[in-house]
Amino acid sequence: MRKTDGKSWAAVMFISVLASIATVVPAAADDTQGELSATDAVVAVQEVASQSNTGPIDEAETFTVESDGSRVVVGEGTKVAIEAGNSPTITLESEIYEPLHVNGGLEGEVEVTSDGTSVYETKQNYSVVPLPYKDGSIQLINVIADSAAPERYEYDFSSTTPVSITLKDGVAVILDVNGDFIGGVTAPWAYDAHGVAVPTHFEIAGSTLIQVVEHSSGSYTYPISADPYLGQKLFSWISVDSFQGDSRVNLQPTDFGRGMPPWVMTGAGWTEAVGWPGPVPVGPILGSKATLRQQFDCHAFGNAFAGTWNLERFRPNRTTVWSFGVAIHHCNWTTANQY
Repeated sequence: MRKTDGKSWAAVMFISVLASIATVVPAAADDTQGELSATDAVVAVQEVASQSNTGPIDEAETFTVESDGSRVVVGEGTKVAIEAGNSPTITLESEIYEPLHVNGGLEGEVEVTSDGTSVYETKQNYSVVPLPYKDGSIQLINVIADSAAPERYEYDFSSTTPVSITLKDGVAVILDVNGDFIGGVTAPWAYDAHGVAVPTHFEIAGSTLIQVVEHSSGSYTYPISADPYLGQKLFSWISVDSFQGDSRVNLQPTDFGRGMPPWVMTGAGWTEAVGWPGPVPVGPILGSKATLRQQFDCHAFGNAFAGTWNLERFRPNRTTVWSFGVAIHHCNWTTANQY
């Protein structure tokens, strides 16, 4: 996580990690540790940051505590807020989507560690470390102390209109009353103290998303860390310039957007791009030539590795499917049916 002065959390926590190594002894599945300290919970989160699917943990921000006790992180056109009090509501806001509210996931007293990280101590054998990001997303990492902790963690979603949740490929998508995307949750993960994957999955009950972490019956080493990672914005910025004498649209996915599968990016991502607010309307350019949509879809399928998406209008419309020869053209084809 990143402190408010811009230092990375990995560097800030180095001394804390060294101090904790001597005192934190991982427990086997049949051991009972009870509650972890706030520092121990933060150390457990840092230790899973190296896993390939655990999100941008080292890039997390620290909350600013407002005069009313609420916790806030403000980005460019985004805001993540946790209200004060027990069982607080989490709210995600952006200039593109309606606010998304999350009830559940946080309860108990909050303690702030020396690096500024907020830790909610639930008194139910697990703690919650909320990690906010400038793109308006948040991870709610449950740090499970022992086998007496719950296996089901519930999150109820709401907005200005009724919402529904769909599940596909392990990813949860939150839809408004019209069936339009207003948020999502990346595929869940869970790891024990030795980096062993713990079975986990999502279930749905109405507007409630439930993460099930099947830790109590296995031979795992505690603490176990598991998260839902939720957000709204799929792109952090979109710009328009020219290349080869024609228009070019440049799109930078958010870290949250990087975690979304192609079917989300080609659907909700395209809609977000077409309606992007800014000094130069993006939608008319994207709709002006088929190659731009073809390049968009190509980048969506390589999203995890694509960097900034550059959609260049001068390129020919594909007459064969864009995936033909993709290992050669990398979405930058120069012919309609080859590479």
